[in-house]
Amino acid sequence: MTEDNSARNKAALMKIYEAFETGNTDSLDNYIAEDAMDHALDTMITKKQGLAGIKDLFRAHHTSFPDTKITVNAIGTSGDTLLAYYTFTGTNSGMMMGMPATNKSVKVDGVDIVVFKDGKAVEHWEVTDQLGMMKQLGIMPENEMGMESDKMKMK
Repeated sequence: MTEDNSARNKAALMKIYEAFETGNTDSLDNYIAEDAMDHALDTMITKKQGLAGIKDLFRAHHTSFPDTKITVNAIGTSGDTLLAYYTFTGTNSGMMMGMPATNKSVKVDGVDIVVFKDGKAVEHWEVTDQLGMMKQLGIMPENEMGMESDKMKMK
């Protein structure tokens, strides 16, 4: 991969994040392949793959969290694969997976791994602190297991 491809792929990822924030999916045709494969948990909700499924997912997310903000903390590249460490913030002010809005704000860290081909995303994996988000929304009780802290100390 040339340096130009790396810059192009990073710019495409930033445009994808912008669409995720705004819910405006029209531009995604320029950045995501029609037959893209999304391995993220969220696609289990939409039960659709490809560009159409990703657009549905982005619109559903924007309904749930209309003030979504993605802050990219770091991006790494290896060939045509990007790894982005980000922080997501937003307020759940709309329906989410059939549940009423909690009107609570969340701050969640995550990592996206995105493979690009010819300047478009063709494959995506995501690791997000879903449990932390559910706790922040009040859907899951804090310290369910009776632990003093949800942070484990490393030795």
